[in-house]
Amino acid sequence: MLQSIQGQLAEFRSYEGQEMQIKEKIVPLKIDLRVNNTVIRDQFLWDIGNLDSDPEEFARTLCDDLNITDPEVGPAIAVSIREQLYEIASQSVSVMREKQMSKKGRRAPEFSSNSKAVNNAVDLFKYFGSKGSVIRKRKEWYLYEPVVDVVASEEDGKEEVNNSSRPKKRAEEEKVASLQSL
Repeated sequence: MLQSIQGQLAEFRSYEGQEMQIKEKIVPLKIDLRVNNTVIRDQFLWDIGNLDSDPEEFARTLCDDLNITDPEVGPAIAVSIREQLYEIASQSVSVMREKQMSKKGRRAPEFSSNSKAVNNAVDLFKYFGSKGSVIRKRKEWYLYEPVVDVVASEEDGKEEVNNSSRPKKRAEEEKVASLQSL
């Protein structure tokens, strides 16, 4: 047993200093938060395989880009991102356990592929086709625009003042499209 442990340690040390090759895995993340008087809604793609991605830096940049001055919004965005990444990681571990269990014959095989984590990863080929373009079509732009609303204080009857970063015309088009789909 000691030799086995020493062998594993020696193998691990042989990889020291080498770059880890982690496969790109892109997942959609959604933010829908209310912090004080600021409501922010956004969705974006996140590469969980990129270890250089930092939720705090992303949140700071997003707040700067959207001119959000409330100092509590950035940390709330970062926490929301980290919670979603944790949930995805937990689901991935569950999927691996289910696969191992099904290989050992302890569970039925159909449980191994029904996990949300497996379906949560974005199939880039499906979305971008054989050309491999990551540029979105103009008609899909509104889906990925962040929306920031400033809410009036609760004493004022909980009315919402729209300070949206989304143009009003596009918001109207979105309402019409949603009504037409009904």
